Amino acid sequence: MNSESTHSIIPEGEYPCVWMDAGVVGFKLCDRELRCEDCPFDKLARNQQEEETVPAPSGGENPGPIPNPQPQTVKDIFDRALARRIKTLTTHRPPADCRIHRNHFWARTQGNRLIRLGVDHVVAGLLRPILGVVVPRIPAAMAVHDPVCWFVLCQGTVTLPAPIAGTVKAFNPALSLRPSVIESDPYGDGWIMEMAPQCMGKYLGEFAGAPVQAQLIRRQILTLQRAFGQAFRKRHAAIGATMLDGGTEVSDVETILGSQLYFEVVSSLFRLPLGV
Repeated sequence: MNSESTHSIIPEGEYPCVWMDAGVVGFKLCDRELRCEDCPFDKLARNQQEEETVPAPSGGENPGPIPNPQPQTVKDIFDRALARRIKTLTTHRPPADCRIHRNHFWARTQGNRLIRLGVDHVVAGLLRPILGVVVPRIPAAMAVHDPVCWFVLCQGTVTLPAPIAGTVKAFNPALSLRPSVIESDPYGDGWIMEMAPQCMGKYLGEFAGAPVQAQLIRRQILTLQRAFGQAFRKRHAAIGATMLDGGTEVSDVETILGSQLYFEVVSSLFRLPLGV
């Protein structure tokens, strides 16, 4: 009989501090809505991390005994890399005129019957480099979850499912020549398509407006953080030996996980209703 408890110590609706996930503190809830850039505890924790580095002595001064450094584990390196990535994502905000979908689409109304859609900054910063965008013929009638276009990456192809039903009237012509604009300007020149929703009221219900979209994005980022953590635990034994060999510390999540496992995590963002 499985006696493992499934009870979470994190209260419903609360978020763990990134430094708790990193193993620096035993238990701490986030009271800044994942805005680490405004958090005094985050600044204090980072200062303490920097103070662990002992500066080299100058001249003939006797530096005295050097304290034994704490042993560095693979998890330490991964947690620091993930904390940096999460902090980058939390510092961005969608424009005020955009509505956000739980599966990482944004939409902006274009007149009375059209909406313009793209992907939000969370996936735009993770799905890179985008080598190409494949689109169907237009006009194209789409049901919810029908494949609406495909991102071509080095590791494979990511299918974007339609977030709502409607007819695609146009795709961004700039993407055929410069697909990287999705990464650099996701809410502007990196838009993907224009669609006539089957029901404008249904569209308004599926995409979150300004009052709740900040909370939705925070939940999406937290879900992404957990997905990366699960992927790391899955591959911990396989990736450890290359990270503690005395060389330069690996500083990004993709390199630590390996390109294929990283791709599996970020491509799943459109397959699962993350953040609901």
